[in-house]
Amino acid sequence: MNPRRPPDYKREVGRRLKAVRAALDLTEKDLAELIKVRRERLSSWERGARMLEPQIARRLKRVFGVTTDWLYDGDPAGLPHALASRLLRKSDQFRLFD
Repeated sequence: MNPRRPPDYKREVGRRLKAVRAALDLTEKDLAELIKVRRERLSSWERGARMLEPQIARRLKRVFGVTTDWLYDGDPAGLPHALASRLLRKSDQFRLFD
């Protein structure tokens, strides 16, 4: 892990991934199928047990327009407007902008 990253970095990435899934109104099973991974693997990313791999982040970009800047750094600037609006509505639920 990058030494400049906070200890709970994987959890922060997972929280943003879970928020994206919720904003898209998808279940874990649905999203896992759409990005071609096992549901258990998706769950481990969302919980922060494992780090989201860059190739999966690129799939999320291709399929939904989710930027790596959002997933890894919390920067919503490049997100599609509709997705950013949905995330903003869910920001309290997921503590996205603490």
